[in-house]
Amino acid sequence: MASLGGRNMRLFSDFWKVLREFNPEEISREAQQPIKLVVISSPETDKTSLVRSLVAGAPLALHPSLVQSLNLPADPNQVQPPVGDVVIHILNATVGFTPADRRLAVLLYGQSRPVLYVFQTSASSTPAHPSVPSAAAARALVAELFGHHAPQAVLYLDHSFRAAHDFANSRELGDREDIAHESAEHQALLRTILDLVPQKQLALGRSLPAARPHVANSAILQTSIANAQFALLSSLPANLPIVGGVIGSSADFVVLTKNQALLVYRLAALYGRDHTAKMRLLAEMAPVVGAGFLWRTLARTIVGFLPTAMAAVPKTAVAFVGTYVIGRCAQFYYATGRRPSQAALRAYSAEGTDLWAELFRPAAGDDSER
Repeated sequence: MASLGGRNMRLFSDFWKVLREFNPEEISREAQQPIKLVVISSPETDKTSLVRSLVAGAPLALHPSLVQSLNLPADPNQVQPPVGDVVIHILNATVGFTPADRRLAVLLYGQSRPVLYVFQTSASSTPAHPSVPSAAAARALVAELFGHHAPQAVLYLDHSFRAAHDFANSRELGDREDIAHESAEHQALLRTILDLVPQKQLALGRSLPAARPHVANSAILQTSIANAQFALLSSLPANLPIVGGVIGSSADFVVLTKNQALLVYRLAALYGRDHTAKMRLLAEMAPVVGAGFLWRTLARTIVGFLPTAMAAVPKTAVAFVGTYVIGRCAQFYYATGRRPSQAALRAYSAEGTDLWAELFRPAAGDDSER
């Protein structure tokens, strides 16, 4: 018992050493990148709902610098491509591409700019046979311009699309801090924009609160998968005599803990925390990551009683679910300022277990059978 207590104290000391050496300057730079979206359409095409849905929750003073709304000139010869990280080109589905719309599309394509084409129907003008009647027709129309091989982002929004006004005046509520209150169209809009700027997702989420749940969920899932894969690989050296177990255990601890700390810091930056106050963030991180660390240590101690061939699968599950729970707890804390309830913790654990089963169990099971 004394040796076990000494081992736990040593591991906890190592845990704090990992956090003290934590230097996430790259994440700070990533979160502070300038980001700008440009929404452009003909003057008679409504842009208001889409723009409001994007800036929901952001301070009013920042709206012009985050999302710029432009009118397209009627004369194609006067069309100039706007400057922004993503250009959201709204087209009237009743009409399709006007000569000015077509000119803009060709100019942006020639510059290899990230563009999202949004075909939007109008409640006030719905002819029996609109020019672009469906999402498939919209994609076909864009492909006709550039070819099917060209990667183009296309969305089709009918007149029922509305900005998430309730979301603009609320915090991400509820123990699950999910995005169920958003319309499917709004979610698709945000996800598509984020996919167009993978290198600026953190900066976009920090600037646009409506995008934060999407960025957070992606970061949590990616880190959980990475930790699970590393835990699976780190179990392989255990087959080596004498040094194998030491290599696997120490590498597992350091890498998983650093990845979890980086995830928590990324979420703190995403939800607008002051990422220059390192000591305060470390103090906030410690209970969240530390709880996951203690849970993982206990779980891995139990797993350690299993033969090596049988231990790989539960080690993967522990790494994935533990990281997922830590991420969800941090997401809830930074979004609401409150610590999650016990019921929320159980829900996060159940979510993580279900995701692990969906992503890893078949492959891990096949490997163990061989």
